[in-house]
Amino acid sequence: MVGELYVGLNVHKLTTVATILDAEGKRVDHTRFSSADSELVSYLKRFSTPQHVVLEACNVWPHVFDAARSTGADVTLAHPYKVRVISEASLKSDRVDSEALAQLLRLGSAPVAYASDPVSTGVTRRLSEQSAIGGPHRHYVPPPRIRHSVRRSSGDERPSTLVVRLRSGR
Repeated sequence: MVGELYVGLNVHKLTTVATILDAEGKRVDHTRFSSADSELVSYLKRFSTPQHVVLEACNVWPHVFDAARSTGADVTLAHPYKVRVISEASLKSDRVDSEALAQLLRLGSAPVAYASDPVSTGVTRRLSEQSAIGGPHRHYVPPPRIRHSVRRSSGDERPSTLVVRLRSGR
């Protein structure tokens, strides 16, 4: 195998389907494995050439993204609503979806979604877990008559504000 490899990952909660294409678009490998980080890392390390990995953003993407990045691969997070090839396909299967992602990446047309820095993501995740488990306000439950809504400002001149309205109209 000479040249770069393009890996398309179709990630689910329990399983991941991977398709690897070479620079000419020929399928090098296709497999299904569990979504454990260790299996992804060992799978990607089997191929020694430079790799470009793409996965669609979903509810379990952060740990898969971090695991793929730890192997030294160039990882791209694809925007799920902008991947029209997958959403409008008449034949939907995990194998077809992973191959379509790899083809989009190989052609340079994968729609990129923002993936934050893993260090800041980990810090934010830990802080939110601590506050959910038991922070200073762990016993506070807002009364049912209060509705919280977040109103974003129209421009970048003001930060987002939190508006609290009472349902009784006060």
